[in-house]
Formats: sequence, structure tokens, C-alpha cells
Amino acid sequence: MNLLVVDESPDYCLNIEEMVKQTDLANSIACSYDVGTALSNINVTHYDVILISDGVEQLNGTLLLSEIKKRLSSSQTTLVILSESNDKAHVLDCIHAGAHGVLAKDELDPQLLNHTIIQAQAHCVLERKLRDSYEKVKHMAEHDSLTNVGNRYMFDTALYTQVEKSKMNHRCLGLVMVNIERFKWINDAYGHETGDRVLQHLARIISGLLQENEQVFRLGGDEFAILLSDLMYAHIDDIGQRILDALKRPIEVDAQSIKLNVNMGAAFYPQNARNARELLRSADIAEHCSKKIGSNTICFVDDDIKEQFMRRYQIENDIPLALKRNEFVLHYQPVISAKTGRLTSCEALIRWQHPVNGLVFPDHFIHIAEESGLIVNLGRWIIDQALRQLYQWQDVLDDNLIMSINISPQQLYDKDLVEYLDKRRQYYSLLPSQIEIEITETVLLTNTSEVMRTLNAFSHHGYKIALDDFGTGFSSIQHLHSFPISTVKIDRSLMPTLNSPPKTVSLLKGLVAMLNSMDLSIVAEGIETAENMTFCKEIGVDRLQGYYFSKPVSSGEFSALELGDAVA
Repeated sequence: MNLLVVDESPDYCLNIEEMVKQTDLANSIACSYDVGTALSNINVTHYDVILISDGVEQLNGTLLLSEIKKRLSSSQTTLVILSESNDKAHVLDCIHAGAHGVLAKDELDPQLLNHTIIQAQAHCVLERKLRDSYEKVKHMAEHDSLTNVGNRYMFDTALYTQVEKSKMNHRCLGLVMVNIERFKWINDAYGHETGDRVLQHLARIISGLLQENEQVFRLGGDEFAILLSDLMYAHIDDIGQRILDALKRPIEVDAQSIKLNVNMGAAFYPQNARNARELLRSADIAEHCSKKIGSNTICFVDDDIKEQFMRRYQIENDIPLALKRNEFVLHYQPVISAKTGRLTSCEALIRWQHPVNGLVFPDHFIHIAEESGLIVNLGRWIIDQALRQLYQWQDVLDDNLIMSINISPQQLYDKDLVEYLDKRRQYYSLLPSQIEIEITETVLLTNTSEVMRTLNAFSHHGYKIALDDFGTGFSSIQHLHSFPISTVKIDRSLMPTLNSPPKTVSLLKGLVAMLNSMDLSIVAEGIETAENMTFCKEIGVDRLQGYYFSKPVSSGEFSALELGDAVA
């Protein structure tokens, strides 16, 4: 054991050395007579025990003890104060300063010295174990257990700390959010264990790319955050490009080659935020923008993007409230028989009677409802209101009137949708043949088992299924065979005008002929002139819909429409 004695008196040091030799504590003893020599010795030599006199003139014992603890490269060194005082308060001061033992000089003898050093060594071991346990618990509390990078708690602490630091030193702070694109698909396709390894792999990649002023955290799921501190100006020092370059090649996980795509959003303090909370929100907005742009992109927040996001956020918050306040209304557009000129069906179209913005059309809010999942409840409201209105019209209009209800792709994943429609239909004493389900061409691109199961259930229960917006570029002949479609609604963009070239007319004629050969009912949308109406009748269209007959109107206005001689 190496032992160092620090005392101004060579004679006292020699006395200590003689006492130590009478024990089996140490085989190497060194003495330092001043602070400078003591600290120099500690810098170059490891000592198992250091005996520190509190009578050194340059520093008192506790200050010298603190200075020595700063210099120690190991926590395994036992520190004992050789004190001039036996006062209890002084002893406690020494312990609080970091001493593992205190020994009064006037009581010193070999046996007491031996016992004190042994007790101090035990104290040192216990202190080290407690410190190690604390560091382990602290690490667990601040780090993500899966990836071993900082967790959300550590991120929140670091973000607040760095924002406050940036305020004081007038520097910039950057925040980059990183999100794995289609991570749910990776989990579903390869399993959650592989998904976890993908997260670990990405965490290692990002950690390996970081520079001195950069920290990475996992906030949860597949979302990571990178803090860039002490920036002279608002820039991300190409961290985004470093990540994209590292992900150009597929990663190998569990013998699987997986191509990782990411979306990144960046924001800066104080340029894009006044505090830590706003900085996080701004980076989130930028990341959301990146998802809209496409794979492997990084988006920087600006005032326009923030305004768009806040407007979207407000709409998303307002939709559930609008449902409770009955702010949504349905308008109805008539669909006319090309042969008889009679009203055969109508399409229910949602509007938002906003208390501030007036009548809001669905293109301003439906996509937000779909992306946020709010479309499930909103769609059920539409179904109930449309069926209620059809029931109320039974005695006023033709009791064979068909109600067309638009169903979004997201609603088709609702396993209870068909059951809900059945219950509401039965409640209003309606027949399945009086209800037509309209789907868009985008549904055909999500040919999943859930979607197909829902559509087949609709058909099996007797509901007609209409394909809306046909001809806008997504559908194929195979889709018309694969899906239980009974009606095709030709998109208004295919309707010829006076200036349309002959091939446009030929295209529509050929399309109608093909659909007729497949025994599908055909509705032409966008009928705005008598010429449109006459042309569609001549080429074999079954039903007509458009502003020539009526724009979508409220239920009261719809009941008063006079459509008997609309088709001559």
C-alpha cells in the first residue's frame, strides 16, 4: 500500500512514518512538507492512503482536502485528516469536506493510527459503492434503456439549460428533430425486435456523427432530437447531411437489409422561439413540414410554416368542439336519371358553419380530420345525419330516393363501420338499396385486407358501392374487377367543353362504352350546360350530376327543388 503524509514538520512526518512501520499497513511511505509538493506528488503517483495535517499554513485542512480531491484520478484513495483539534464540530466539518476519517494528533499512537486507517478505508469503499449506485441510477433516469442515448427527461433538462445559457452568452441554439419514415411498417413487416434494433442502429449512427457541441436524445418511439449548442449563428453545421449520407446504404439488422428513410425538422433559438417550449414546437412544425415534402428531407421552420401549422392545429382542436356544438351541416346535390329526368339520388356533402369564418367547405378541414383520426367520429355523424334526412324525405320525395354517402379511406379501417351503418339504417327503417357508399380512387391504392374486408361486407349487406372521381389517374380496369363496385362516377375533369379537342370526346365515349360493357352504372359529374347533358345522354350515361341542375344545397332548399323537366 502506498501512503502519503502531508505535514509541514519533517520530524512529525518521520514520527508518523515510524508508527506506520510498526503496523502492516504500508510498504511505501512518502512525505510532502508543503502544498505544492503534495499536489505534484498526487499528480504523478497513485496513493492508497493520504494523511493530511490541518496545520499546513498555506491552506487549512478542509481546503487542502478539497484541493486534493479535485486532483485525484481515482475515487479509491482514502483520505484521513490529522487534526490539531478534537472539537466535534471541526471533526464534522472534515467529514463533510470529504475526509474518510479524522485522527487527533495528540492521541496518536500506532494502534489508533492502524484502526483509524482501516475504518477510513472501509468508509471509502462504502462511499465509492454509494457513488457508483447513484451514478448508475442517475444514468438509468437520464438515458433511454433501449438506445442508451439521453431520454426525454434528460432532453427537457438540457433544452431548458441550453436556452438559458444561450440567453446569457448571446449565442444561438439549434434543435433538429429526426423521425424514421414508416417505422410502423418496419415493426409490422419485420417484428418489434427488429424494430428495436433499427432504433439502436440509428442511435449509434447519429451518436457517431456528433461533434463536441452536439447531443442526441430519444424522445420516444422513433423520434430523436439533436441539440446544437453555442452556435455563433443559426446553422446546423451539416448534421442533417451527415445523417443522410450515413443512411444512403441499407442497414443490416437480423440478417435483413433495411433501407432507412428519415424526415428532419430544424429550428433555432432565438430566431424561431422565445423559450424552450416554443423552440420544441417550432422544430416539431418543421419536422411535420419535412414529412409533407418527402423522404430524406430536412425542413427549416419559418413564419409561414408556423402560421400554416397553427392554423391546422386550431382546426384539429376545433373539429371535436364543432361536433358537440352542432356546427357541421350537410348539403345535398341532386343526381338525375338521364332517361327519365327524374330525381334518383342525392349526394350528402358536409359543410362547417363556423361561428367566425362562416360556411367552410370540406377541402379546408376533411384532410386534417383524416390525418388526425377525427374522421371516424365525424364520418359517423355524417352517416347518421344523412340517414335521418333520407327518412324525413320518405313522405315528401320519392321513397326510392338513394342517399350517397362519402366514406374516406381511413374510415374503412374501422372494423365496426358496417355494423354502425346497419344499426342506424335499421333505426330509420331504411333499406340497404337506398344507400350508396362512395369511395375515392385513392382507396384502390390501399388494397389491404382490412379495406377489402370492409368493402365486401358493405356489398354483402346489400349496399351499393360507387367509385368517385374515376379517370383522375389512379384507377385501372383490374380495380373495377377486384373491388365490389356497382357504380362509377366519371370525374368532372373529363367532361368536354366547346374548346375540347376531338380526342377528349372520343376518350369519354370509349370510357362510357367500356363501363357499360361491364354492366356498371355510370354517373357523369360536372354537368354544367345543356350541351353536357345532351352529350352524356347520347353516349349512354345513366345518371347526371352537376351545377346545371343544382349546386349542393341545404335540406330545406333541396326539398323545394323543381327538377321534373330538367332533362328534356
